[in-house]
Amino acid sequence: MQNRFASGTLVRALRRIARVWSIVIWVIAVLVAIAPELMLAGPSGALPPGAELELGFYGLALVGLMVAWKREGLGGGLTLLGIIATNSSFAAFRGYWLPGLTFPALFIGIPALLFLSCWWLSRDRFEVGSQLNGHLVPK
Repeated sequence: MQNRFASGTLVRALRRIARVWSIVIWVIAVLVAIAPELMLAGPSGALPPGAELELGFYGLALVGLMVAWKREGLGGGLTLLGIIATNSSFAAFRGYWLPGLTFPALFIGIPALLFLSCWWLSRDRFEVGSQLNGHLVPK
């Protein structure tokens, strides 16, 4: 009897959920980029210290979601790295951490974890040691 994980049904379902979720995140990111929150910049129009770095790390997380469509492990890892770096830089530059940052981190982190799960579950479908003319042979 074949294992559910080995059959690929679970992996395909997780992959579809993660891809749809990442599309939703990208649509929201584009909408935020078109109409940014005016309260981010103060009355003088200047961003607080470190805001550019925080936004850059969010950009890394978004790029990680795109990469995950082709390379699930790498993309999921980049996304999680971007989320952790965003929250760490916020705390480092501002001296405090907002509990309100938890929701965006979870919202972006869940598809990253789904992509990592897909990579983990599908990685042992091929035997690394057995090769036929340089190609991996399925188990």
